[in-house]
Amino acid sequence: MTRDQLPFSPEDQLILATLRLDASRERAMREVLQQPIDWSALQHQAFKHSVLPLVYTRLAETVPDRVPPEALEQLHDLYNMNSRRVLVLTADLLKVVHLLEEHDVPVIPLKGLALAEIAYGDAVARSFVDLDILISPSDNAQAQQLLLAAGILCDTHEPTPLPAARLDQKMKRHKNFRVSQRTTRIELLWQLGSYCHPDALPGRGVFPAK
Repeated sequence: MTRDQLPFSPEDQLILATLRLDASRERAMREVLQQPIDWSALQHQAFKHSVLPLVYTRLAETVPDRVPPEALEQLHDLYNMNSRRVLVLTADLLKVVHLLEEHDVPVIPLKGLALAEIAYGDAVARSFVDLDILISPSDNAQAQQLLLAAGILCDTHEPTPLPAARLDQKMKRHKNFRVSQRTTRIELLWQLGSYCHPDALPGRGVFPAK
């Protein structure tokens, strides 16, 4: 069974078509658009997979004539909302990165903005829920002190309740902060690995020894 024969819904097929990197993208998009599309479902799926901004730009640039105006307008509004949010997130990220680097604490931004730039060359082409910053375990205490001294808030709230053992494991690998109560969570990590797994990669292996 080929990629094009998999039992995806028309909405999923269209999303996959917009994400193609080769010259077949427009042809694949127009083929899928010969079927009825549930635009609300497409919007939901694109948001769920954090690709709604990219789906909108590809539709608007390539096949705007095949998308109902009201559906395209809704996608455009969501794209603009994400763009404004990314600007705020970028400011928060730069504030934290500059603060730490000014005090000789090297950092590596992960996922989120960094992934959007690497994968798409455009920070607003991907949606994400928080910011992730990797530091060396040896810099952990200093980094946390610097953030708190700068008025950056420690965030102990967990959006999804976790069993005590998993929460303890998670707290041994990172700590959450916010530049203000209204901004997005910043995860300061000194180990790489999911809280679902007992093993983790120490951040110190990524940075040069001091």
